Amino acid sequence: MKRMNIALFCAALVACVLAVTVFPVDMRTVWDENRTINALAEANAQNVFSGEFAGSVEPWLSDRVGYRADVAAASRALGSLYGVGVPSSTQSDTSSAPLPTSTPEPTPTPTAAPSPSQAEPSAPAASPTATPTPSPTPPPAPEVNYMEPVGAGNVKGPLLIFEDRLVELFGYSGRLIDKYSGVINGYREALGDNVRVFSLVTPTQIEFMPEKYKSVSNSEYDAIQRITETLADGVVPVDAYSSIAEHATEYIYFRTDHHWTARGAYYAYRAFAAAAGFEPKSLDEYEEFEYPNFLGYLYALAPSASLKSNPDTIYAYKYRGELETSQPLLQTPGANGKTTYNIFLGGDKPQMTVTTSVKNGRTAVIIKNSYGNAFIPWLAPHYENVVVLDPRSFTGSAVEVIGQYEDVDLIFCSYALILSSENFIDLIAKIK
Repeated sequence: MKRMNIALFCAALVACVLAVTVFPVDMRTVWDENRTINALAEANAQNVFSGEFAGSVEPWLSDRVGYRADVAAASRALGSLYGVGVPSSTQSDTSSAPLPTSTPEPTPTPTAAPSPSQAEPSAPAASPTATPTPSPTPPPAPEVNYMEPVGAGNVKGPLLIFEDRLVELFGYSGRLIDKYSGVINGYREALGDNVRVFSLVTPTQIEFMPEKYKSVSNSEYDAIQRITETLADGVVPVDAYSSIAEHATEYIYFRTDHHWTARGAYYAYRAFAAAAGFEPKSLDEYEEFEYPNFLGYLYALAPSASLKSNPDTIYAYKYRGELETSQPLLQTPGANGKTTYNIFLGGDKPQMTVTTSVKNGRTAVIIKNSYGNAFIPWLAPHYENVVVLDPRSFTGSAVEVIGQYEDVDLIFCSYALILSSENFIDLIAKIK
């Protein structure tokens, strides 16, 4: 028996080595999660003693397991045969916290990702009489509320799960909100009078859903208001909440991903323009591009057949006016043809500096998480320089970067859930 156990252990060890070193790297999981493949931290003394190198080993190995996506799909299929699956409105799950059982207003299940604009209904059929009569004026198209989900929801961990969407829940922490404000105030103190500082915290999808669903999450409105009340003089709060709320029934959030759409980011850009004192561009001044079949990060966390049959569409907008940039702010899907959120800016990068043909001497420096990626392209027609810093990977000093420019708008752009992430707040403070 002992020899059998040793043989099994050796066989498993050999299989693991083969999976990582011999079988081809399976990039499908990385693409599904809309990120780059994990890399090993540099094996220097600082990283070894800090634990950063050891912490990078597991995700590095995980991303290099051959046929990982196939194994995960097979595991989910086997699990479903034994009744272990992602809860939906038609499944019961005793580990989930069910929402109130009242049924939401019926909403047709979309067969394709919704378009930002609703088409007019077709004209009535022609009269059968010999003499044609004028067709009556068609009734206005019914308003579609994209915040009304399909099916009843179930809470599982940090997610609210429906048949047609997955929604993140927000956890309120007064201590962390005050810490965030304190970090932003610290930047204001460290910077000169030539720098204006803006705080833009955007709400997420849960905030605009019907009350019975919204009630299972904490109030993002209260959190954003608390930030506004605790920011120092000289830090300008951007009221993206009100601007987005006015358009809450539109397609401003994805259903399979935690991000907003480019249209949602556009309404935040309008709010920023009001705070910064310039006139925003109209959507009519942009050309729209459509990229269908987008299954986002939340789908990768909790995949299901109903979600897969209702993928999102990414809409991107390119300014029609005279504008040149030193590198593209919008990119088409990669060689694999897969639509991902990386269309905006080409994904997350430690630092990105874009020079435009707008010669006004103004610079926007944006410290952001991935929510900022869809927001930043809207800024390009208004600034000569656009500098993007991601505190999750940038290792320099933001103050030193800002010091290279004369007329600067420093914009902190993230979504509400970073207010419950002490790690992200610490990273913003660390790069100052």
